[in-house]
Amino acid sequence: MVRTELMFGRYVGMTVSQVLFTDPGWFFWANQVGALLNHSIYGGEELARRASRIRIPGNRDGFVVEYACGLGEGLAAVQLVPVDAVHETGGSTSFTRPFIDLSIPSQLAPRDKTGGRIVVNFLKVTYFGSTGYKMTRERCAAFFDDPRNFLP
Repeated sequence: MVRTELMFGRYVGMTVSQVLFTDPGWFFWANQVGALLNHSIYGGEELARRASRIRIPGNRDGFVVEYACGLGEGLAAVQLVPVDAVHETGGSTSFTRPFIDLSIPSQLAPRDKTGGRIVVNFLKVTYFGSTGYKMTRERCAAFFDDPRNFLP
């Protein structure tokens, strides 16, 4: 599923798991319009589910992921915060989830490339220690193939 190369679109030649680490917004758009569903070899629905429920790694039971919105539209920042430090109010420009969700930027603003980079960089730092960690085809596939990385 995650090793199959795309044979259409902007990311032809890349695997769907590579696209998620490159441009999650494009992946979620393509899946939403049925481009990945129509080509079942890409496993769009299962991959979308996994990419939307990534487990916070390590011994961080008392933490949640905070997604902060910018003054305009889109995602401005992502960080881990202690659960007891969360004080959400109705007018808040941030919200929390108990998992990392690569679909958040496209939910907030469909063409938010910056938000996509922010959430991918957060994921790379959280899992691999650096935004500079090279996500090769093999590393992308290994990440999305490992069910321990995802919540049910």
